[in-house]
Amino acid sequence: MIDRNSNLISLDFVSRWQLALRFRLSCALWCTLLLCITASATAQRDTKDSKPAAKPTRLIDRQPFDRITVNGAGGREAIDTLLLELPNRRVPNPLPNSGALELRRLSEPSTLYNVPWSSVVQIEFFEDLLLKESIALTRAKQLADSYEYLNFLHNNYPSLNGLSAATAGYLRVDARATYDDKKYEETLTILLALYDLDPGQRGLGSFVELVTDRMITDHLSDKDFKSARSVLDLLKGGFPKLGVSNIASWQQKFEQGAARQIKAARQALAQQRYPEARLAVRRAIDILPDARGTREMMAEIDRKSPQLVVAVDQVTSESPMPLTLESRRLQQLLNPKLVDLVGFGTEGGDYSSRWATLASDDTGLELGLSLNQFALAQGITAEGVALELLRQANPASPQYRVDFAELLQEVEISRGDRVTVHWQRSHVRPESLLSLPLLNLGSQSDQGLYLSSREQNQPNAVTYRATKKEQPGPQTLIEKHFENEEVAFAQLINGEVDVIARVPPWQLRRMQQTPGIVVGQYRLPTVHVLLPNYQKPLMGRREFRRAICYGINRKQILDSILLGGSRQVGYRVLSAPLPAGKNVTDPVGYAYLQGQQPRTYEPRLAAVLGSVARNSLAKLAAMNHGGSATKSSTDEEGSSTKSEGSAGKAGSATKKESSPAKVEPLVLAYSANPVATAACQSIKLHLGAIGISVQLKPIANVSSEDNADYDLLYAELAIWEPMADVRRLLGPQGIAGRCSSPMSLALHDVEQSNNWAEARQRLNEVHEIAFNDLPMIPLWQTIDYFAHRESLQGVGQSPVTIYQNINQWRRASSGGRR
Repeated sequence: MIDRNSNLISLDFVSRWQLALRFRLSCALWCTLLLCITASATAQRDTKDSKPAAKPTRLIDRQPFDRITVNGAGGREAIDTLLLELPNRRVPNPLPNSGALELRRLSEPSTLYNVPWSSVVQIEFFEDLLLKESIALTRAKQLADSYEYLNFLHNNYPSLNGLSAATAGYLRVDARATYDDKKYEETLTILLALYDLDPGQRGLGSFVELVTDRMITDHLSDKDFKSARSVLDLLKGGFPKLGVSNIASWQQKFEQGAARQIKAARQALAQQRYPEARLAVRRAIDILPDARGTREMMAEIDRKSPQLVVAVDQVTSESPMPLTLESRRLQQLLNPKLVDLVGFGTEGGDYSSRWATLASDDTGLELGLSLNQFALAQGITAEGVALELLRQANPASPQYRVDFAELLQEVEISRGDRVTVHWQRSHVRPESLLSLPLLNLGSQSDQGLYLSSREQNQPNAVTYRATKKEQPGPQTLIEKHFENEEVAFAQLINGEVDVIARVPPWQLRRMQQTPGIVVGQYRLPTVHVLLPNYQKPLMGRREFRRAICYGINRKQILDSILLGGSRQVGYRVLSAPLPAGKNVTDPVGYAYLQGQQPRTYEPRLAAVLGSVARNSLAKLAAMNHGGSATKSSTDEEGSSTKSEGSAGKAGSATKKESSPAKVEPLVLAYSANPVATAACQSIKLHLGAIGISVQLKPIANVSSEDNADYDLLYAELAIWEPMADVRRLLGPQGIAGRCSSPMSLALHDVEQSNNWAEARQRLNEVHEIAFNDLPMIPLWQTIDYFAHRESLQGVGQSPVTIYQNINQWRRASSGGRR
């Protein structure tokens, strides 16, 4: 309950006036806002009435009544009556000299009295009494109660005489109290409301000058030029009839400050110190948006040193986990591939190379690759390509790939720029095997298209600078992570951010409806999974992984939390960690066994399976401790694994034998982006409901190299070409962390496929094994979107990654804010 002697209600009133600061509400709209009575106030009155009164009942809490003053035998007497039935609730002026006034006393509502008009001295309506009380409360600085009275009157008697004056008096006192508390922004909003109500208030101009001077000075001392200028703009537009004298002086100071920044920008530009020049121009624009020459200077800086800002879910200059969205994104900048997946057709991915032309012969046993001039200028050589291919077929090399080694027959170099690869047998998509890292293909093997660096004063940003000045595309690219997505969207709209790499699904419609913003859809879906840490014995228990899968209401999280109750094509719960496509006819889902339904939400079964796993692990640990067991507690194949159907009985029997030891909460690690955060918070609640306690651990970089500090890892995977990616996902060295014998055999069969029919069938078998074994826990598939300013051209409507066409990115000269 709100303490009526506190200022909480007053603060609530002030918060309403934040809208006046932004939208310049008229007096009529102001009154409309003031009329709203909060439900909490009514509830508090009801609650208070139900308790014994600790002090006299307030006037506003009493039954509405009117009061008349009459001349009686003993002098003047005040009589409280039921509401009088006078026309239009108006007191006759002058009072009649004849006739009688009908009334019913508040204490005797059933008795009708006739009081001669000649004896009536004064009539006060209930609303007049409330207004008088509110004025007294304002003078006593009991602002919370005074607000409640005024709020009631504005809601029920908006045309009451004296209400505007009483409200103005309240605002004056509240503004002074707020200013004394050094809440200057709130003070200014109150003054704006007071001006809208009565611009002729005495002393209002000097008070506005005092507050705005303090606010602008504080913002300038913090070098927050934009906020300082916004106060000046409000001062100009918010009080047009007030004639405040500090506008001209501040305007002159702002012009001088903008001029100094422009001068500094010119000097930095002449010395080719482009970052400093860009920063100075931005400061000039923040100080004075219409400062002369700023747009032309920014255009010149962008022409000489193109720079773009991209808002991303997380920033990292390290190597993230393979097959994640972050690794795919950064790969395009730091270590692009010789051949890239750029689309999808009826038979797998469509591949292209900006470095070479590709051509296969009719037999499928020979693939030719001819380097272009761009590749040669980058330092890529035919010898480098051939050596990398041979390294991937060499068991002693770190780049060794068993699937590639079994397929490669020989590599041939001709003409100095052409490499011919001969295969031992045909492959359904041989181009996918040439996704070779660019850094290993030539003499300049220590640098890709961009080099990354971090600035000490920008911990949430990574700067990427082009390695060659003649390189097409932006010379400088800055990736920024925003703790608050609303800030990123605001900066996209005003031009400080050029691209948002991923738009959360609940913000999609908003972005699509924003003028000047283009929203695009990524060509391929994202697969969301939980990766078990197999260094943790409990994660090695298949029953426990099934418990987690059954214990998460995946459909509810997807539909209600991530999508917010809306429907979007392509969002679906998965039965295996493979892309399912937007629908059953989408070729992207060629590896997905559409007939295999995902496990449903079964919390009771999940609780039993979790108990079985823990009891089995405790029993095995006790046996190992006693020396009677010879196998590791993490050896799932050697342990007795109960089937899902008999888990209930097994759980009951196990409980009788031994009670599980107290376990620590599972640590669920995740990249702290909006989608993963919302999903993991829901997962924690669902698992907690079945007795599996979860501790959330946001991390800066999703990596599989150091997984000792968590039990489960929430990962967003880009598994775009299952023929090429499934071994890296589920194979012996895959990111799943464990590969069973049936899975290893199935993967080998996939690689032996001679045509697409065989490949699909064998990948479906991989799907079925993954469904049963749960090497990782599939969650759902999402279709992701990005957004960019309309002035940025060349991004493409449906790229595979945000940087797929980075060499074509151009900012239109007439469209940028700079």
